[in-house]
Amino acid sequence: TKPNSRNPAVVDKKNLSFQQRLEAIKAEVVGRIHKSRRIAVRCHVLVHEIEAWILADEQVVAQRLKTKNLPSWDQPETINDIKPPSKILQELFRTRSPLKKSYDKYKDGVDLLGKVDWQKVYAKCPTFKQLVDDLRNYCEPQQTS
Repeated sequence: TKPNSRNPAVVDKKNLSFQQRLEAIKAEVVGRIHKSRRIAVRCHVLVHEIEAWILADEQVVAQRLKTKNLPSWDQPETINDIKPPSKILQELFRTRSPLKKSYDKYKDGVDLLGKVDWQKVYAKCPTFKQLVDDLRNYCEPQQTS
């Protein structure tokens, strides 16, 4: 999909790396803000689906499904180009859960997010890391000389 007047933040994925796509989206969003207000803006892009954060902790998924030997996703934010994270969870729930039930984004997703090891998410998800680092920097008292 190419940028257009209706949705200029849409970026052509074919020629850009993951990081380049993020930066292009951020630049477009920040570019729409009046110059006098940009200094107060912090723009973060949630990549694809929040389920990427769940996949960062495969142990919590395995515990929920009462199974072992799930694959490890070292960069869960980048897997959407193959199959969205929610679809991966849907497939896992359907094939690996003892009840063979469907993954429910709201019931299961919220519960799993409450149990994930956020250190794993921080280590495996660069956009989450950027968000946390920016919040920490913003909230920490400024050093004065």
